[in-house]
Amino acid sequence: MVDKQIKVLLIEDNPGDVRLIEEMLSDSGVDGTRFDVENACRLTEGLTRIRKGGIDAVLLDLGLPDSSGLGTFEKVYEQAPEVPVVMLTGRADMELALEGMRMGAQDYLVKGRVDGDLLARTLRYAIERMTAEARIKHLNSVLKAIRNVNQLIVTETKSDSLLRKSCDALVDARDYDAAWLGLLEDGERFATVIGSGFPDDVSRFSKHVISGDHPPCIRDALQKGEMVLVLDKSRECGDCFFKDACRGKEAAIIRVEYADRFFGLLAVLLASGVAVDNEEKGLLAEVASDMGIALHNRELADARKVAEEALLESEERFRMMFENMGDAVVVYDAVDCGNDFIFKDFNRAAEKIERIQREDLIGKSVLDVFRGVADFGLFDVFQRVWQTGEPEHLPTSIYKDGTTTGWKENYVYKLPSGEIVAIYEDVTERKAAEEALLESEKRLQLIAENMPVMLDAFDDKGNIIVWNSECENVTGFNSREIINNPKASKMLYPDDDYENYIHSKLMGYGGNFRNLEWDITCKDGSTRTILWSNMSDKYPIPGWHSWAIGTDITERKAAEEGLRVAGERFKMIVETAPSILMISDARGKNTYVSPNCKEFTGYDPDELTGGMMQWVHGDDAKRAKDVFDRTFCRGVGCKDFEYKAVKKHGDVWCASSSWEPLIDAKGKFRGVISQTIDITERKVAEDALLESEGKYRSLMDDALDTSDIGLFILDDEFKVVWINRSTERYFGLKRDAVIGKDKRQLIRKQIKYIFEDPETFEQKVFATYDDNTHVENFECHVLPGEERQEYWLEHWSQPIRSGLYKGGRIEHYSDITGLKAAADALKDSERRYKHLYSMVRLMCDNLPDLIWTKDMNGKFIFVNKACCDILLNAIDTDEPIEKDDIYFARREREAHPENPEYHTFGESCIRSDAVVLETKEPQRFDEFGNLKGEFVYLDTYKAPFWGEEHNMMGIVGCSRVVTKERAAEDQIKRSLQEKEVLLREIHHRVKNNLQVVSSLLNMQARNVKDKGTIKILSEARDRIRTMSLIHSQLYEGRDLAEINMKGFVDVLLGQLLQSYPVGDTRIVNVVRVDDYPFLISTAVPVGLIINELLSNALKHAFKGKDEGKIEVRLTASEGGRINLTVSDDGVGMPPGFDINESKTLGLRLVKILSEDQLQGTLEVTSDRGATFGIEFEMETG
Repeated sequence: MVDKQIKVLLIEDNPGDVRLIEEMLSDSGVDGTRFDVENACRLTEGLTRIRKGGIDAVLLDLGLPDSSGLGTFEKVYEQAPEVPVVMLTGRADMELALEGMRMGAQDYLVKGRVDGDLLARTLRYAIERMTAEARIKHLNSVLKAIRNVNQLIVTETKSDSLLRKSCDALVDARDYDAAWLGLLEDGERFATVIGSGFPDDVSRFSKHVISGDHPPCIRDALQKGEMVLVLDKSRECGDCFFKDACRGKEAAIIRVEYADRFFGLLAVLLASGVAVDNEEKGLLAEVASDMGIALHNRELADARKVAEEALLESEERFRMMFENMGDAVVVYDAVDCGNDFIFKDFNRAAEKIERIQREDLIGKSVLDVFRGVADFGLFDVFQRVWQTGEPEHLPTSIYKDGTTTGWKENYVYKLPSGEIVAIYEDVTERKAAEEALLESEKRLQLIAENMPVMLDAFDDKGNIIVWNSECENVTGFNSREIINNPKASKMLYPDDDYENYIHSKLMGYGGNFRNLEWDITCKDGSTRTILWSNMSDKYPIPGWHSWAIGTDITERKAAEEGLRVAGERFKMIVETAPSILMISDARGKNTYVSPNCKEFTGYDPDELTGGMMQWVHGDDAKRAKDVFDRTFCRGVGCKDFEYKAVKKHGDVWCASSSWEPLIDAKGKFRGVISQTIDITERKVAEDALLESEGKYRSLMDDALDTSDIGLFILDDEFKVVWINRSTERYFGLKRDAVIGKDKRQLIRKQIKYIFEDPETFEQKVFATYDDNTHVENFECHVLPGEERQEYWLEHWSQPIRSGLYKGGRIEHYSDITGLKAAADALKDSERRYKHLYSMVRLMCDNLPDLIWTKDMNGKFIFVNKACCDILLNAIDTDEPIEKDDIYFARREREAHPENPEYHTFGESCIRSDAVVLETKEPQRFDEFGNLKGEFVYLDTYKAPFWGEEHNMMGIVGCSRVVTKERAAEDQIKRSLQEKEVLLREIHHRVKNNLQVVSSLLNMQARNVKDKGTIKILSEARDRIRTMSLIHSQLYEGRDLAEINMKGFVDVLLGQLLQSYPVGDTRIVNVVRVDDYPFLISTAVPVGLIINELLSNALKHAFKGKDEGKIEVRLTASEGGRINLTVSDDGVGMPPGFDINESKTLGLRLVKILSEDQLQGTLEVTSDRGATFGIEFEMETG
């Protein structure tokens, strides 16, 4: 069998104990195990040896010169928690043993009660237990890592977050140095690299890998295809850019796969000295597989989400299109195998056309709702489309049933779901308009072609689009040569100057002139004089930009005299004019009526003997007679008198007449000339316009009157068209009183005086009237009045560029009184804030302490001058705002590259900030480092910075430079520590020397045969042990000047019970000792007294008894008076006992120590046993 060697480090300062332990372990060759013992006399030496490694177990004495008690174990365990520790002590203390086991010790042994086999077995068991615990910890971390990753797979919805947190979970749970996960785009190229555990290097690593610069290990993992590729720590990394981070550590690269899909690689870097075993491989393979499943599921979920969003978007677009189509759309469901169709959906256009609500139709039969659908032919189309699936078009047809009639055009098709869709529009109005237009065009064409005068018309580009037969006859140019020919003007007017002259005259007259005469060049080169009249502005014809009637007056002009020519021209104008012309004498009798009067009135000219009153309608007869009496009969003219007229056959029409008096050369009234036009169509249009305007006004009254914004609507002459209720309230106006008034006059006479600055208001508003092209905006202050409150108003106005009031202006007045008050309050608050901030700034800048405030991201919000000068080296107190500690630390280091330790603050500030942010409690920190190359110690206080709503806004802190104070304090501490070490060493040496003396007495007692001598030597040994115990507790305790007597009495009683066997007698110990410190000058005599009295009781009190009780009571009063009582219930003192006469050394020693050294009183009683009571004053240090 091969011997197994165990390296044991024995930390023990007693040479005798060291030699004894070495001999015991050398003699205990259990199961071929050999122990190699290495000794360290002090704790510091032991810790140094542990750091070097190679130690299998530690035997630790809890009483060392430089450390004692459980604190000694804590230091060893903190240095090497993986090494099993067995504690050694000179006394049996079960509580100490259990506390040490709870803290991590493997076992506890008492010196003097250990043999070689027990010691060897204890060490082997300790090593085996530590190994088992490490194995259990390893398995727990494996399970924890799998659990954490699986929880993330379930809870995380984003892939990047899942991968990042999975890497964090592996590092946290398994103590890996690092973990990273790279996802591939095409099986070879990395698209994403996420890491954990090496924050300083992950960006550099990610950049290289994503760019295709793969380390050798990654290339091997991609090429070999192994599920888990283990990389030995002795591997050669060549020129790998990441080799410094991995050197001396094992690594593993695992393929992340699922369902034949290779997602990427998972890599982990183990800590130094840790190897990848089979369980580790299994863990990594399982984690990678779980990640592959999660990534696969994420891809499926993302694809499903994209499809669902596309479907929802498509449905929304369809619904919006369905509801907002101009055509009616109706969806039907076929029932009874296509024998009927019920309404399923009905858009807004269909509701408008049919004048029925959707909810009134859904679920009803089309045959029940539209009873004429079968006769219309649409129902047969529904059935055919439903059976064949082929769409059909039902041309425009007339639909009739008992309630509605109209022209409709239908398109019907079938959806994949089996529903029937009908799209149609009501073209009744369009049909009527088209028929009227066709009829009008026919009449116009017939008139134009058969007119005995020339008729031409132009489009908006100046091209001739109408050229009637008379034009052809006069000029010789046919319509094909002229119509839409851009050179037609040049053909008719070859002389450029004359053509320009004609165009200038036309531009001057526009679309309304009469009897303009100019020459046209004919096709044969001859010139004809034409008399033209243009009334296209007054009588526009759809499709014609302008039109004119011309008469060839060439021959007439040459043949007739000027008067006849003028008369003929007048007659031609009258006969072609779209109006009735009449000339009446002074008595009102018609002397001339234009021939076209029959077209207007149905009367021949000869039948109109009574003038205009002959066709005036009875409804307007009185009004017309009044007008005629005031004007016609008095020889006064009249313009555009409108009235209702009636034709000969009874049709009613609307007429407008104008007349002017005929005055001869002598100024005598000779009659009137009048013109009457048919304004029926215009009146219809005006009525429709008035109705529309009424609706619009109603809308304005209902909607705009409820608005808080005041409105002025002005026409093109800036007269008030309308104001709302808010305007009445703001300006103190009444709507009925201002409508129709000139706004400028209102401002001058009334409105401007309600303002604080009336002249400025008038100037700004009048400027918009003078140049009505721009938008104006300004504030104005309304002063309070009798029916008016005080307001601040915002004026906003712009020109009206279209519609009925084109050329006018709309003015808005918004009430900003509250805003102005708030703005004034804000300005006052800002003024107070600036004053307060200035005072705070002055106070803080005059303090020598560093003061600052940061936001939640560590950015400075406020710093005082001391903080800028001492910590940040900032230019002024404004520079640090929105910057953090790292910014200034990096700047200082970059400015002094020759001294890396020039500025070491920054990171430590951020760490302490994080503590406050996490705990949300005030904290105090000792911060130290180099500033400007010099060591600085800061006493820092940081606290959360709470907002008004108790929301945490950041951190507020202050620091004081205490470098000199800390240096002095450290010097004092070092001096005290040196003295304390020296004093502990003295107590330790005294204890050791007393133990040597005790051992010598013990050895001498073993070599003496005389019982009396043995007794004397044993008693002396016990007394020495008592003093040794006091010194031992002093150097093991925290206080070198005082000792706690309770622990001392417990240990002393235990030692005495071992020294004085009492046979079968059962002794009950009752110790009632106050937790009161004793100086060593008092503790030594009190300890000797207790030793003597307890020894005396154990030797003599219980002879012949089966059981007994010993009680030690040590109490202290508030004044420092000590009462010590040692009693037993044994045989008691002999009759007549007097301690003053006692010859025994022990009792004489008790008397001397009590009365002489402690200056106390001693009282002895013997009632049911023996009781010794001592009372003395405590010596004060």
